[in-house]
Amino acid sequence: MILAMKARRILIVLAALVFLFSGCSVPSSPSKNGDGNIVDLMAQFGNASWPDPPASLDSKFQKSLFNFSWELFLESSRNDDNILISPASVYLALGMAYNGADSTTKQAIAEALRAKGISIEEFNTSCRDYISILNTKGDKTELSIANAIWYRDGFRPDKDFLQKNADYFGAGAKALDFNSPKAVETINGWVREQTRNTIDKIIDQIDADVVMYLMNAVYFKSDWMEPFSASDTGKAFFYSDNGKVEAQFMNKTGSMNYIDKDGVKGIVLPYDNGRFNFFAIMPQEGTDIRKFIEELDGEKIFTYLMSIKTDRVQLALPKFETRFEDSLKDELTRMGMGVAFDSNSADFSLMNEDHEKNLFISEVKHKTYCRVDEKGTEAAAVTSIEMELTSALMPPEIRILFDRPFVYGIVDSVTQAPLFLGLMRNPTK
Repeated sequence: MILAMKARRILIVLAALVFLFSGCSVPSSPSKNGDGNIVDLMAQFGNASWPDPPASLDSKFQKSLFNFSWELFLESSRNDDNILISPASVYLALGMAYNGADSTTKQAIAEALRAKGISIEEFNTSCRDYISILNTKGDKTELSIANAIWYRDGFRPDKDFLQKNADYFGAGAKALDFNSPKAVETINGWVREQTRNTIDKIIDQIDADVVMYLMNAVYFKSDWMEPFSASDTGKAFFYSDNGKVEAQFMNKTGSMNYIDKDGVKGIVLPYDNGRFNFFAIMPQEGTDIRKFIEELDGEKIFTYLMSIKTDRVQLALPKFETRFEDSLKDELTRMGMGVAFDSNSADFSLMNEDHEKNLFISEVKHKTYCRVDEKGTEAAAVTSIEMELTSALMPPEIRILFDRPFVYGIVDSVTQAPLFLGLMRNPTK
Protein backbone atom coordinates (compact mmCIF):
# COMPACT_ATOMS: atom_id res chain seq x y z
CA MET A 1 0.00 0.00 0.00
CA ILE A 2 2.81 2.40 0.95
CA LEU A 3 4.70 1.59 -2.24
CA ALA A 4 1.56 2.04 -4.30
CA MET A 5 0.82 5.39 -2.69
CA LYS A 6 4.36 6.50 -3.35
CA ALA A 7 4.24 5.25 -6.89
CA ARG A 8 1.08 7.18 -7.65
CA ARG A 9 2.98 10.38 -7.12
CA ILE A 10 5.77 9.67 -9.53
CA LEU A 11 6.65 12.35 -11.99
CA ILE A 12 9.72 10.92 -13.78
CA VAL A 13 10.58 8.11 -16.17
CA LEU A 14 12.93 6.79 -18.88
CA ALA A 15 12.53 5.52 -22.42
CA ALA A 16 12.63 2.70 -25.08
CA LEU A 17 12.48 1.95 -28.82
CA VAL A 18 10.22 0.34 -31.44
CA PHE A 19 10.69 -1.79 -34.53
CA LEU A 20 7.50 -2.10 -36.57
CA PHE A 21 6.87 -5.68 -37.64
CA SER A 22 5.32 -6.08 -41.09
CA GLY A 23 1.59 -5.66 -41.55
CA CYS A 24 -1.51 -4.64 -39.71
CA SER A 25 -4.49 -6.46 -41.26
CA VAL A 26 -5.22 -10.16 -41.07
CA PRO A 27 -5.43 -12.06 -44.36
CA SER A 28 -7.87 -14.90 -44.71
CA SER A 29 -5.19 -17.46 -45.44
CA PRO A 30 -1.64 -17.25 -44.03
CA SER A 31 1.36 -18.11 -46.18
CA LYS A 32 4.49 -20.10 -45.40
CA ASN A 33 8.00 -18.95 -46.06
CA GLY A 34 10.77 -20.93 -47.69
CA ASP A 35 11.68 -23.19 -44.78
CA GLY A 36 8.03 -24.06 -44.11
CA ASN A 37 8.37 -23.18 -40.41
CA ILE A 38 7.03 -19.62 -40.27
CA VAL A 39 3.57 -18.38 -41.17
CA ASP A 40 3.33 -14.58 -41.36
CA LEU A 41 -0.28 -13.45 -41.03
CA MET A 42 0.72 -9.90 -41.92
CA ALA A 43 2.86 -10.60 -44.99
CA GLN A 44 0.23 -9.42 -47.48
CA PHE A 45 -0.20 -5.98 -45.93
CA GLY A 46 1.83 -2.86 -45.15
CA ASN A 47 2.20 -1.19 -41.79
CA ALA A 48 -0.79 0.52 -40.26
CA SER A 49 -0.99 4.21 -41.06
CA TRP A 50 -0.23 6.13 -37.88
CA PRO A 51 -0.90 9.83 -37.35
CA ASP A 52 1.95 12.21 -36.67
CA PRO A 53 3.29 11.98 -33.10
CA PRO A 54 1.39 14.24 -30.70
CA ALA A 55 3.21 16.97 -28.82
CA SER A 56 2.61 15.22 -25.50
CA LEU A 57 1.04 12.15 -23.93
CA ASP A 58 -2.47 12.00 -22.53
CA SER A 59 -2.19 13.04 -18.88
CA LYS A 60 -4.00 9.97 -17.50
CA PHE A 61 -1.80 7.63 -19.53
CA GLN A 62 1.33 9.53 -18.54
CA LYS A 63 0.42 9.18 -14.86
CA SER A 64 -0.18 5.46 -15.37
CA LEU A 65 3.22 5.07 -17.04
CA PHE A 66 4.99 7.06 -14.30
CA ASN A 67 3.36 5.11 -11.47
CA PHE A 68 4.06 1.75 -13.08
CA SER A 69 7.69 2.66 -13.80
CA TRP A 70 8.61 3.67 -10.29
CA GLU A 71 6.74 0.87 -8.55
CA LEU A 72 8.28 -1.78 -10.81
CA PHE A 73 11.71 -0.35 -9.96
CA LEU A 74 10.90 -0.43 -6.25
CA GLU A 75 9.83 -4.06 -6.50
CA SER A 76 12.84 -5.02 -8.63
CA SER A 77 15.28 -3.36 -6.23
CA ARG A 78 14.59 -6.17 -3.75
CA ASN A 79 17.21 -8.11 -5.72
CA ASP A 80 20.70 -8.09 -4.21
CA ASP A 81 22.85 -7.33 -7.25
CA ASN A 82 22.98 -4.55 -9.84
CA ILE A 83 19.50 -3.75 -11.14
CA LEU A 84 18.51 -2.43 -14.55
CA ILE A 85 14.97 -2.42 -15.88
CA SER A 86 13.20 -0.81 -18.81
CA PRO A 87 9.74 0.15 -17.54
CA ALA A 88 8.81 1.17 -21.08
CA SER A 89 9.56 -2.32 -22.43
CA VAL A 90 7.61 -4.14 -19.72
CA TYR A 91 4.70 -1.70 -19.96
CA LEU A 92 4.30 -2.15 -23.72
CA ALA A 93 4.63 -5.95 -23.55
CA LEU A 94 1.94 -6.08 -20.88
CA GLY A 95 -0.13 -3.69 -22.98
CA MET A 96 -0.23 -6.27 -25.76
CA ALA A 97 -1.34 -8.98 -23.32
CA TYR A 98 -3.94 -6.59 -21.89
CA ASN A 99 -5.75 -6.69 -25.23
CA GLY A 100 -6.24 -10.44 -24.87
CA ALA A 101 -7.42 -10.45 -21.27
CA ASP A 102 -11.00 -10.40 -19.99
CA SER A 103 -12.99 -10.29 -16.73
CA THR A 104 -10.92 -10.21 -13.51
CA THR A 105 -7.68 -10.86 -15.39
CA LYS A 106 -8.19 -7.71 -17.44
CA GLN A 107 -8.90 -5.77 -14.24
CA ALA A 108 -5.76 -7.19 -12.61
CA ILE A 109 -3.52 -6.18 -15.50
CA ALA A 110 -5.07 -2.71 -15.44
CA GLU A 111 -4.24 -2.56 -11.73
CA ALA A 112 -0.62 -3.59 -12.34
CA LEU A 113 -0.32 -1.07 -15.17
CA ARG A 114 -1.88 1.55 -12.89
CA ALA A 115 -4.31 2.13 -15.77
CA LYS A 116 -7.66 1.93 -13.99
CA GLY A 117 -10.02 4.57 -15.30
CA ILE A 118 -8.48 4.44 -18.79
CA SER A 119 -10.63 2.70 -21.38
CA ILE A 120 -8.98 0.07 -23.57
CA GLU A 121 -9.50 2.35 -26.57
CA GLU A 122 -7.78 5.26 -24.82
CA PHE A 123 -5.03 2.95 -23.60
CA ASN A 124 -4.28 1.56 -27.04
CA THR A 125 -4.30 4.99 -28.67
CA SER A 126 -1.93 6.31 -26.00
CA CYS A 127 0.43 3.34 -26.44
CA ARG A 128 0.55 4.07 -30.16
CA ASP A 129 1.28 7.74 -29.40
CA TYR A 130 3.98 6.76 -26.89
CA ILE A 131 5.71 4.48 -29.39
CA SER A 132 5.43 7.14 -32.08
CA ILE A 133 6.94 9.83 -29.85
CA LEU A 134 9.79 7.59 -28.75
CA ASN A 135 11.03 6.62 -32.20
CA THR A 136 14.18 8.67 -32.76
CA LYS A 137 16.87 8.28 -35.39
CA GLY A 138 19.77 10.70 -35.73
CA ASP A 139 23.48 10.72 -36.49
CA LYS A 140 24.46 10.15 -32.87
CA THR A 141 21.18 9.16 -31.19
CA GLU A 142 18.90 6.21 -31.84
CA LEU A 143 15.86 5.03 -29.91
CA SER A 144 13.75 2.20 -31.33
CA ILE A 145 10.99 -0.10 -30.10
CA ALA A 146 10.05 -3.49 -31.54
CA ASN A 147 6.91 -5.47 -30.76
CA ALA A 148 6.19 -8.98 -32.00
CA ILE A 149 3.83 -11.90 -31.43
CA TRP A 150 5.07 -15.44 -32.02
CA TYR A 151 2.59 -18.30 -31.71
CA ARG A 152 2.61 -22.05 -32.20
CA ASP A 153 1.63 -23.21 -35.66
CA GLY A 154 -1.79 -24.81 -35.23
CA PHE A 155 -2.92 -22.48 -32.46
CA ARG A 156 -5.75 -20.25 -33.65
CA PRO A 157 -5.31 -16.70 -32.32
CA ASP A 158 -8.25 -14.33 -32.24
CA LYS A 159 -8.00 -12.04 -35.27
CA ASP A 160 -9.31 -8.98 -33.45
CA PHE A 161 -6.58 -9.47 -30.82
CA LEU A 162 -3.93 -9.61 -33.54
CA GLN A 163 -5.42 -6.63 -35.36
CA LYS A 164 -5.34 -4.40 -32.26
CA ASN A 165 -1.73 -5.28 -31.57
CA ALA A 166 -0.84 -4.56 -35.18
CA ASP A 167 -2.73 -1.27 -35.32
CA TYR A 168 -1.65 0.16 -31.97
CA PHE A 169 1.65 -1.58 -31.15
CA GLY A 170 3.06 -2.13 -34.64
CA ALA A 171 3.32 -5.82 -33.75
CA GLY A 172 3.51 -8.45 -36.45
CA ALA A 173 2.05 -11.90 -35.77
CA LYS A 174 4.02 -14.90 -36.93
CA ALA A 175 3.13 -18.55 -36.58
CA LEU A 176 6.12 -20.76 -35.95
CA ASP A 177 6.61 -24.50 -35.68
CA PHE A 178 7.56 -24.54 -32.01
CA ASN A 179 8.61 -28.19 -32.35
CA SER A 180 11.27 -27.31 -34.89
CA PRO A 181 14.87 -27.07 -33.65
CA LYS A 182 15.02 -23.76 -35.54
CA ALA A 183 12.21 -22.12 -33.55
CA VAL A 184 14.29 -20.97 -30.57
CA GLU A 185 16.99 -19.57 -32.85
CA THR A 186 14.39 -17.77 -34.99
CA ILE A 187 12.98 -15.92 -31.97
CA ASN A 188 16.40 -15.22 -30.45
CA GLY A 189 17.61 -14.00 -33.85
CA TRP A 190 14.85 -11.39 -33.77
CA VAL A 191 16.00 -10.36 -30.29
CA ARG A 192 19.60 -9.93 -31.45
CA GLU A 193 18.51 -7.93 -34.47
CA GLN A 194 16.31 -5.52 -32.53
CA THR A 195 18.89 -4.96 -29.76
CA ARG A 196 21.84 -4.63 -32.17
CA ASN A 197 23.43 -7.81 -30.72
CA THR A 198 23.56 -6.43 -27.18
CA ILE A 199 21.14 -9.13 -25.95
CA ASP A 200 21.76 -12.51 -27.56
CA LYS A 201 18.70 -14.47 -26.47
CA ILE A 202 15.50 -14.41 -24.40
CA ILE A 203 14.48 -18.10 -24.46
CA ASP A 204 16.46 -21.33 -24.12
CA GLN A 205 13.73 -23.80 -25.03
CA ILE A 206 10.02 -23.94 -25.80
CA ASP A 207 7.97 -26.21 -23.56
CA ALA A 208 5.24 -28.32 -25.09
CA ASP A 209 2.40 -26.32 -23.48
CA VAL A 210 3.66 -22.89 -24.60
CA VAL A 211 1.53 -21.51 -27.44
CA MET A 212 2.48 -17.84 -27.68
CA TYR A 213 5.14 -15.22 -26.92
CA LEU A 214 4.41 -11.50 -26.74
CA MET A 215 7.68 -9.61 -27.05
CA ASN A 216 8.98 -6.09 -26.85
CA ALA A 217 12.53 -4.94 -27.54
CA VAL A 218 13.97 -1.53 -26.71
CA TYR A 219 17.24 -0.15 -28.00
CA PHE A 220 18.91 3.15 -27.09
CA LYS A 221 22.26 4.55 -28.13
CA SER A 222 23.51 8.10 -27.90
CA ASP A 223 26.74 10.05 -27.49
CA TRP A 224 27.20 12.50 -24.67
CA MET A 225 26.68 16.12 -25.63
CA GLU A 226 30.12 16.68 -24.09
CA PRO A 227 32.11 13.42 -24.06
CA PHE A 228 34.58 12.41 -21.38
CA SER A 229 38.23 12.24 -22.37
CA ALA A 230 39.58 8.68 -22.30
CA SER A 231 42.94 10.01 -21.14
CA ASP A 232 41.30 11.20 -17.92
CA THR A 233 39.91 7.74 -17.06
CA GLY A 234 41.72 6.02 -14.21
CA LYS A 235 41.37 3.49 -11.44
CA ALA A 236 39.81 4.31 -8.08
CA PHE A 237 37.94 2.51 -5.32
CA PHE A 238 34.17 2.00 -5.35
CA TYR A 239 32.69 1.18 -1.96
CA SER A 240 30.08 -1.51 -2.63
CA ASP A 241 27.79 -3.14 -0.07
CA ASN A 242 30.33 -5.95 0.28
CA GLY A 243 33.50 -3.89 0.54
CA LYS A 244 35.63 -1.77 -1.71
CA VAL A 245 36.47 -2.76 -5.29
CA GLU A 246 38.77 -1.15 -7.81
CA ALA A 247 36.94 0.28 -10.82
CA GLN A 248 37.60 2.49 -13.83
CA PHE A 249 36.35 6.04 -13.24
CA MET A 250 35.70 8.63 -15.94
CA ASN A 251 36.66 12.14 -14.85
CA LYS A 252 35.60 15.53 -16.09
CA THR A 253 35.67 19.06 -14.78
CA GLY A 254 33.53 21.87 -16.10
CA SER A 255 30.13 23.51 -16.06
CA MET A 256 27.47 20.85 -15.39
CA ASN A 257 23.97 20.37 -14.06
CA TYR A 258 24.18 18.86 -10.60
CA ILE A 259 21.93 18.03 -7.64
CA ASP A 260 22.65 18.85 -4.01
CA LYS A 261 19.48 18.78 -1.94
CA ASP A 262 18.61 17.31 1.48
CA GLY A 263 21.90 15.42 1.58
CA VAL A 264 21.30 13.84 -1.85
CA LYS A 265 23.95 14.45 -4.48
CA GLY A 266 23.57 13.79 -8.19
CA ILE A 267 24.37 14.70 -11.75
CA VAL A 268 22.29 15.21 -14.91
CA LEU A 269 24.19 14.75 -18.18
CA PRO A 270 22.58 15.51 -21.55
CA TYR A 271 23.01 13.30 -24.58
CA ASP A 272 23.78 14.51 -28.09
CA ASN A 273 20.46 16.01 -29.18
CA GLY A 274 19.48 17.37 -25.75
CA ARG A 275 16.25 15.36 -25.62
CA PHE A 276 17.55 12.50 -23.48
CA ASN A 277 19.39 12.82 -20.20
CA PHE A 278 21.37 10.51 -17.96
CA PHE A 279 20.90 11.06 -14.25
CA ALA A 280 22.53 9.54 -11.18
CA ILE A 281 21.73 10.25 -7.54
CA MET A 282 23.12 8.89 -4.27
CA PRO A 283 22.23 9.37 -0.62
CA GLN A 284 24.41 10.70 2.15
CA GLU A 285 27.43 8.57 2.94
CA GLY A 286 26.53 5.81 5.38
CA THR A 287 22.91 5.51 4.19
CA ASP A 288 21.84 2.06 3.03
CA ILE A 289 20.92 2.27 -0.64
CA ARG A 290 17.88 0.01 -0.24
CA LYS A 291 16.54 2.19 2.58
CA PHE A 292 17.17 5.23 0.40
CA ILE A 293 15.13 3.75 -2.45
CA GLU A 294 12.26 2.73 -0.18
CA GLU A 295 11.98 6.29 1.10
CA LEU A 296 12.03 7.74 -2.41
CA ASP A 297 8.96 8.38 -4.47
CA GLY A 298 8.21 10.05 -7.74
CA GLU A 299 7.57 13.41 -6.16
CA LYS A 300 10.95 13.42 -4.43
CA ILE A 301 12.82 12.46 -7.57
CA PHE A 302 10.94 15.07 -9.55
CA THR A 303 11.92 17.59 -6.88
CA TYR A 304 15.56 16.57 -7.17
CA LEU A 305 15.54 16.79 -10.97
CA MET A 306 13.77 20.15 -10.87
CA SER A 307 16.25 21.55 -8.33
CA ILE A 308 19.31 21.15 -10.52
CA LYS A 309 21.96 23.82 -10.31
CA THR A 310 24.62 24.69 -12.83
CA ASP A 311 28.15 25.29 -11.68
CA ARG A 312 31.70 24.17 -12.10
CA VAL A 313 31.80 20.50 -11.09
CA GLN A 314 34.53 17.94 -10.75
CA LEU A 315 32.80 14.69 -11.66
CA ALA A 316 34.01 11.12 -11.23
CA LEU A 317 31.63 8.53 -12.64
CA PRO A 318 32.38 4.82 -12.89
CA LYS A 319 32.65 3.41 -16.37
CA PHE A 320 30.53 0.29 -16.49
CA GLU A 321 28.88 -2.37 -18.58
CA THR A 322 26.08 -4.26 -16.92
CA ARG A 323 23.54 -6.94 -17.74
CA PHE A 324 20.42 -7.86 -15.81
CA GLU A 325 17.99 -10.73 -16.17
CA ASP A 326 14.96 -11.48 -14.04
CA SER A 327 11.59 -13.15 -13.99
CA LEU A 328 9.04 -10.45 -13.16
CA LYS A 329 6.31 -12.81 -11.97
CA ASP A 330 6.86 -12.03 -8.27
CA GLU A 331 7.08 -8.27 -8.85
CA LEU A 332 3.94 -8.16 -11.01
CA THR A 333 2.08 -10.42 -8.59
CA ARG A 334 2.82 -7.96 -5.78
CA MET A 335 1.61 -5.19 -8.10
CA GLY A 336 -1.80 -6.83 -8.43
CA MET A 337 -1.87 -9.17 -11.43
CA GLY A 338 -1.35 -12.53 -9.73
CA VAL A 339 -4.52 -13.91 -11.33
CA ALA A 340 -2.85 -13.70 -14.76
CA PHE A 341 -0.31 -16.31 -13.64
CA ASP A 342 -2.91 -18.66 -12.16
CA SER A 343 -3.70 -21.48 -14.58
CA ASN A 344 -7.04 -22.06 -12.84
CA SER A 345 -8.26 -18.46 -12.83
CA ALA A 346 -6.62 -16.54 -15.68
CA ASP A 347 -8.91 -15.33 -18.44
CA PHE A 348 -7.16 -14.64 -21.75
CA SER A 349 -10.14 -15.79 -23.76
CA LEU A 350 -9.82 -12.82 -26.13
CA MET A 351 -6.51 -14.21 -27.42
CA ASN A 352 -7.86 -17.37 -29.03
CA GLU A 353 -10.40 -17.79 -31.79
CA ASP A 354 -12.70 -20.02 -29.72
CA HIS A 355 -12.58 -17.62 -26.74
CA GLU A 356 -11.74 -20.45 -24.36
CA LYS A 357 -10.31 -19.70 -20.92
CA ASN A 358 -7.39 -22.06 -21.43
CA LEU A 359 -4.42 -19.67 -21.39
CA PHE A 360 -2.35 -18.12 -18.62
CA ILE A 361 0.95 -16.26 -18.36
CA SER A 362 3.60 -18.79 -17.39
CA GLU A 363 6.55 -16.39 -17.46
CA VAL A 364 7.47 -12.73 -17.87
CA LYS A 365 11.18 -12.61 -18.59
CA HIS A 366 13.06 -9.31 -18.70
CA LYS A 367 16.65 -8.86 -19.88
CA THR A 368 18.56 -5.59 -20.07
CA TYR A 369 21.98 -4.28 -21.03
CA CYS A 370 23.72 -0.95 -20.44
CA ARG A 371 27.17 0.35 -21.25
CA VAL A 372 28.33 3.77 -20.03
CA ASP A 373 31.71 4.97 -21.28
CA GLU A 374 33.55 8.11 -22.31
CA LYS A 375 31.67 8.44 -25.61
CA GLY A 376 28.10 7.87 -24.43
CA THR A 377 25.58 5.17 -23.55
CA GLU A 378 24.17 2.08 -25.20
CA ALA A 379 21.23 0.32 -23.58
CA ALA A 380 18.76 -2.35 -24.60
CA ALA A 381 15.91 -4.35 -23.12
CA VAL A 382 13.74 -7.28 -24.09
CA THR A 383 10.53 -8.35 -22.37
CA SER A 384 8.99 -11.72 -23.20
CA ILE A 385 5.51 -12.73 -22.01
CA GLU A 386 5.08 -16.48 -22.34
CA MET A 387 1.52 -17.71 -22.79
CA GLU A 388 0.88 -21.31 -21.85
CA LEU A 389 -2.06 -23.61 -22.08
CA THR A 390 -3.58 -24.49 -18.71
CA SER A 391 -2.28 -27.82 -18.54
CA ALA A 392 40.66 22.15 -14.30
CA LEU A 393 41.54 25.69 -14.99
CA MET A 394 40.03 27.05 -11.84
CA PRO A 395 39.71 24.92 -8.74
CA PRO A 396 36.28 23.23 -8.92
CA GLU A 397 33.81 24.36 -6.32
CA ILE A 398 31.85 21.11 -6.22
CA ARG A 399 33.15 17.55 -6.23
CA ILE A 400 30.81 14.65 -6.96
CA LEU A 401 32.32 11.19 -6.71
CA PHE A 402 30.04 8.23 -7.36
CA ASP A 403 32.13 5.82 -5.31
CA ARG A 404 29.25 4.05 -3.58
CA PRO A 405 25.92 2.51 -4.72
CA PHE A 406 23.74 4.92 -6.69
CA VAL A 407 20.45 5.07 -8.61
CA TYR A 408 20.66 6.01 -12.28
CA GLY A 409 18.48 6.19 -15.36
CA ILE A 410 17.78 7.55 -18.82
CA VAL A 411 14.95 10.06 -19.09
CA ASP A 412 13.07 11.31 -22.12
CA SER A 413 12.36 15.02 -21.72
CA VAL A 414 9.42 14.92 -24.15
CA THR A 415 7.34 12.27 -22.36
CA GLN A 416 9.11 12.91 -19.02
CA ALA A 417 9.03 9.13 -18.59
CA PRO A 418 11.90 6.76 -17.78
CA LEU A 419 13.25 4.49 -20.47
CA PHE A 420 15.65 2.80 -18.08
CA LEU A 421 16.06 2.80 -14.29
CA GLY A 422 19.01 1.20 -12.57
CA LEU A 423 20.72 0.59 -9.25
CA MET A 424 24.51 0.31 -9.46
CA ARG A 425 25.89 -1.61 -6.50
CA ASN A 426 29.18 -2.76 -8.06
CA PRO A 427 30.47 -1.42 -11.40
CA THR A 428 32.96 -4.29 -11.74
CA LYS A 429 30.28 -6.97 -12.05
